[in-house]
Amino acid sequence: CLSHKNGNAPALPFPQQSTSQPGLLPTPPNTATNSVDLRYRKELLNRLSMERALREAIEEGRLRALYQPIVSIVDGSINGVEALLRYENDDGELVAPSEFLAVAEESGLVETMSDWILRDACHQAAKWRHNHGLARRAPIVAVNIAAVQASREDFPDTVSAALADAGLPATSLRLEVTEGALMETGSRSVANLEAVRSAGVRVGIDDFGTGYSSLARLKHLPVDFLKIDRSFVEGLGRDRDDLAIVETIMGLAEALGLRVVAEGVESTEQLTVLQSLHCHYAQGFYFAKPLAAHVVGTLLDAGGVLPSHLTP
Repeated sequence: CLSHKNGNAPALPFPQQSTSQPGLLPTPPNTATNSVDLRYRKELLNRLSMERALREAIEEGRLRALYQPIVSIVDGSINGVEALLRYENDDGELVAPSEFLAVAEESGLVETMSDWILRDACHQAAKWRHNHGLARRAPIVAVNIAAVQASREDFPDTVSAALADAGLPATSLRLEVTEGALMETGSRSVANLEAVRSAGVRVGIDDFGTGYSSLARLKHLPVDFLKIDRSFVEGLGRDRDDLAIVETIMGLAEALGLRVVAEGVESTEQLTVLQSLHCHYAQGFYFAKPLAAHVVGTLLDAGGVLPSHLTP
């Protein structure tokens, strides 16, 4: 997953060429003298360093995928998993998108990374189906799509190629795109999503409630589900406004025949409220943190219901 869920770093101008030398860095705007603002310089150098690290990770095959279960809110059975992108740094540590997403977007690397996670997730889902005898009950794999990726003319072909190469049925893939991405890219993204959905891929709106979708707009979008943003789930059980927002989203989804996933579930209190609202699925640390693929395979072999030791 490449998304803005974990927030972005402050927006700063970013040079087109990553080969810029420290001595050639531009002078920050609005300065009274020709002296370089040290804070600006430090942040820009950090971004250049991050871009170099991302390029090296891509070239050296150090992109990694973790998988967070999406469970039935009724019985805890695993309905799907969301593929979450990380990169392995020089110390062998996995770095989360909150640390690199802004740089990936500004440098254009987000397209390469998004294509990689799509292909890798499809291959992993196919492995679960074949290696664990799960052809009939294998979980759907969800992949978050970047705005620039969804608007590319060749995006439907990219998705078809990823599925064909992995030998994965289209119905086993779910693509998630944020409201903001749909608003930003407009009709091209909608047309692309209609194309992949007509082929059997399921499509949903991620971080729902943080953008500008309305009932009038939603009914024309090619979507099968809504994912409630974690910022609204966080206050369930103690914040009336969050409860009212989630109730409204559930009503909207029901009116349009859409399924609903609540993300960021971390407590029994939140889960109880979601159950009372008849939400369909949930995702969050209450059930499981992002897991390595082999751990997910073990869970699926055990029946696909999360054991207590993965629950806080």
